Amino acid sequence: MKRRRALPIILLFMLFSTAAQAHHGIASLGTIGLKGPGAPVDSSTSATLPEGNSLISFKLDRAKYLTYSPARDGESDTADFFMGGYGYGWTPFLSTYAFLPYNVKRSEDNGFNTAGFADLSLLAVLGFRYSDGFHLLPSSESLDEMEEWHFTVYGGLSLPTGKADTSDADGNIDPGMATGFGSPSYTVGFTATKMSGRFTFVQDISYISFDPHTYGDGVRVRFGSESRYNIALIWQALKSEAKKMRLDAVFELSATRIAPDRERGVGIPDRIRQLAAIEGIALPESGAAPVNETTPPWLVASELAAAQAVYAVPEYDPWGTTAKATGVRTDPSGAEILYGLIGLRAYFDRLSLAIGLKTPLAARMTTVPLRNQLTLAYLQGLQAGGEARAVESATSEYWTRAVFRERQFQGSEGRENYRLVFTLSTMF
Repeated sequence: MKRRRALPIILLFMLFSTAAQAHHGIASLGTIGLKGPGAPVDSSTSATLPEGNSLISFKLDRAKYLTYSPARDGESDTADFFMGGYGYGWTPFLSTYAFLPYNVKRSEDNGFNTAGFADLSLLAVLGFRYSDGFHLLPSSESLDEMEEWHFTVYGGLSLPTGKADTSDADGNIDPGMATGFGSPSYTVGFTATKMSGRFTFVQDISYISFDPHTYGDGVRVRFGSESRYNIALIWQALKSEAKKMRLDAVFELSATRIAPDRERGVGIPDRIRQLAAIEGIALPESGAAPVNETTPPWLVASELAAAQAVYAVPEYDPWGTTAKATGVRTDPSGAEILYGLIGLRAYFDRLSLAIGLKTPLAARMTTVPLRNQLTLAYLQGLQAGGEARAVESATSEYWTRAVFRERQFQGSEGRENYRLVFTLSTMF
């Protein structure tokens, strides 16, 4: 006997970060009910909304960051990523969603806090299953059919409705504290779900890319693309048909790669050229300005061997196959992270709520480009006070960027103490 597909109760969300210094809570898409496959807390699952049904959802992703200074200073403390969403089922296999985030970011000393609506996101989801071939999802499925492999493909974009040009008390623009990216971003993803008895296994693969944005101070930034591979195991702990209640235990792993941000405009290459011209230092394409090899950091930094003999103009790195612009990495950004999450999801008739604790199990932050940073520091010191000041400036930069480089990533993804994720949704 056919049953109507399990009532969709939950929907997770798409939330974009605001730069590598505050990259974001992400989102997921999917539905579930008292019967049928389980659903993760922070990953997408392979389900769509029934035809003619709507979903209203809410999500909170709170990040608590690691701090490296005992004093209450300007280090990032917490970030709250709120999101409201609306979804509609156009057919049994096609659903669309709109999400409006609201972000709150705080520093330890409350000297630079920001809050505001972020970029509006629009997404579409196409669902299908494998049963003697691939088929679009029907309007109803038997319990046996629910245990077959189910899949979705999804895609969408964000619109730059949030505020991108956020400035600190000194008037300096800080993209990491902004609530918007200033330009569209694009998302594609794929999910696969398999239910077997009281267990559900979910895989979710997604990719987000960002268009570049030129800020009011002339700096052009393209935020690093984000690739994620999530797996989840859901166990149906208990269910009561009479009370229309179900409780699931959720375990998730998320492998995340965030590419470094790229900057062009008033960036390191331009500043190096400007200062070199002032000091009369020639910077041909191959480089020709010798460094003082008898002083730190040149002797103590083995990774700088290639830069000991010459200063070279830093080469621009491509931003990808689209080649819309080129840039050079300036501040530390980008990471490869493995997250773990443990959580619970409860269903009460048409209402669903979930809570999960997410922590970074391992993280490898992108290597800081020491050659660029030290070259700039040396030239700035040379302009300010001669050779002695130049060496002091470069040495200080070395200790900051190399020895204490982990602190440069404070407030970014991979440097959280924990993330607390809460979702609530209902269908009508």
